[in-house]
Amino acid sequence: MNDLYVCPLCHAPLQALHCVACNREFRTQHEIPDFSTRDHYWNQLSPEQMEVLLEISEAYGYRYGIEKIAGLFKDPYLIQYALDPYRADFRAILPITPETHVLDLGSGWGAVACALAPSCCTITVADTNPYNLRFIRMRARQSGVNNLRAVRIDPLDDARLPFPDNTFGVVLLNGVLEYVGSASQDVSAEEAQRRCLREIRRVLRPDGVLYVGIENRYSYRYFMGVRDHSSLRYTSILPRPIASLMTRLRQGRPYRTYTYSHQGYRSLLASAGFTPPEIYIAYPSYREPRFILPGDNDQAIVYFVRRHLSYIRRKRLRHLIEAMINYLPLHLSGRAIRQICDSYLLVAGAGK
Repeated sequence: MNDLYVCPLCHAPLQALHCVACNREFRTQHEIPDFSTRDHYWNQLSPEQMEVLLEISEAYGYRYGIEKIAGLFKDPYLIQYALDPYRADFRAILPITPETHVLDLGSGWGAVACALAPSCCTITVADTNPYNLRFIRMRARQSGVNNLRAVRIDPLDDARLPFPDNTFGVVLLNGVLEYVGSASQDVSAEEAQRRCLREIRRVLRPDGVLYVGIENRYSYRYFMGVRDHSSLRYTSILPRPIASLMTRLRQGRPYRTYTYSHQGYRSLLASAGFTPPEIYIAYPSYREPRFILPGDNDQAIVYFVRRHLSYIRRKRLRHLIEAMINYLPLHLSGRAIRQICDSYLLVAGAGK
């Protein structure tokens, strides 16, 4: 297994997790290779709560642990989020075959990885959180998944992946890219995202693809006052300097959880060397992609919205969208919906 890794700092091959080039020693914890060089913790649960969850899940099964323990500590939505295999339905737009090696960055609770595992050759889950990685390995074992490996890494801000060049056919960033930049201060958030993407491109095969599931910066929900990743209202849609001023005044920190418009994502991926992405619209969101629409097909977008207008509970929003699709030309109404939809799924080639 060790020959599958390289030093995340200098990319030299490892010998028993030892880098002969820079003389750095890495270790294994709970049978998980640990390539982290600095502490970083992000999770819905605290380390103490995760220890309880792991103990209960080992004794009674991971589903019991999530349903009975995680649901007590946090919002019950966490149960569905952590267990729902349909969160991986975006697989329909990815070139995953039984020969594909997949890398899931920021793998969370493993719902996506364990759902995709039967469709690919191997799936590697990489995260900064050792507790989540232990949970995913337990989940995989209890589910009969035997082609999954777990690896602890530094925050993606640092762009230090312990994998050789041209290793993976598919890399997943599902609900992750927006947080890249929040664990560092040495460069702008956008530059942190860009160098993360460049590092991902390094480990992708020339014919590989990057998948990104992420919110739209100008989602209609943010105009209606829904809090974004800053935990404040309207920071997503405001100019970056004003959003940063708000977070500094309210939270004592700059605004660094960047999302973009669909054109902004195209520019960001292009600047990291990727090919122009195929863009899809996910409904109700990338987290629950029950419907996936081609982002450049105005006719399909307008038809879908027309068929689902009755599901929009807010009357003003429903009437606004109804007027938009009834009175605007097709190409304008499709473009308008694309600009304010909740989230996108992006599939970009490595471009090598």
